[in-house]
Amino acid sequence: MHEYMEDAFAEALGITHDELEARLDAGETMGSIAQAQGLSDDEFAKLMVDARTKAMERAVAAGILTQEQADWMIQRMQQMQDGGFGPGNCPMHDGAFGPGRGPARGGNNQ
Repeated sequence: MHEYMEDAFAEALGITHDELEARLDAGETMGSIAQAQGLSDDEFAKLMVDARTKAMERAVAAGILTQEQADWMIQRMQQMQDGGFGPGNCPMHDGAFGPGRGPARGGNNQ
């Protein structure tokens, strides 16, 4: 799922998967990359919903997930987003991509 999510995120930002990987490997987070691309917190939140949905659709089409599994994952991610992403609350990059949380936004992610 990680690859599907990264692909969808890179596509939404108009960058290549390789560029995204390089930036993540260099220590940036999804949130900091989006911020550097000029996205507001609200735009970033929408982008994450859209990217997550696209990633799940692709995983279902590829037979990686069932539709039921994808629906559960989307629901779980929405619940986490509604509660605010935070340390240990995000499956990607230690919770560092939510608005106002983690090192991407100057918070303490420890």
